[in-house]
Amino acid sequence: MRLIIFTLILSTLGLSAGTPSDAALAVLQGLQEPEAPKGMPENLAISSFCGPLKLKSINDSWKRRAAWLVAERVELSAGLEKIEGDLAAVLIQARPANSPDLATVITLGLRMEEAGWKVAPNEGTFENAGLGFGKEIRERREGLEHWMASERVSAISALRERELKKFNEALADS
Repeated sequence: MRLIIFTLILSTLGLSAGTPSDAALAVLQGLQEPEAPKGMPENLAISSFCGPLKLKSINDSWKRRAAWLVAERVELSAGLEKIEGDLAAVLIQARPANSPDLATVITLGLRMEEAGWKVAPNEGTFENAGLGFGKEIRERREGLEHWMASERVSAISALRERELKKFNEALADS
């Protein structure tokens, strides 16, 4: 009986669905697959109220991100993560193979659904994720968006500094 209750508790916390960072990495790494369609991934947490122009804009953004990830042979890794109930914000480090000055941090919002964590359709925000407009959800959303923006600044600086140092050491060794 205790095992059943423990399993139910774990499932309600979303622990069985992996971490938000795992979900975000899976979406971004999927864009790097040669056979993957370039554009908006199918498994996003996107509002059913997005119109065709907004969907085209979102799709174009994902196409640009996919093209950059492939062209620069970007290595992705999880950075910071913040979870507030059924919402999460993650920072993903993106390191191009031969361009340390282009290293960046991709910020993504996520929402927990029955199937697990789903990435919001726009980087750095929960816009068009179908969260609703209640005061409580709006405050959590805004707090996580602010956290992503402020953490991204210092994370990019630290990442680029590390990448440039590694690049300069590799040049010195050759």
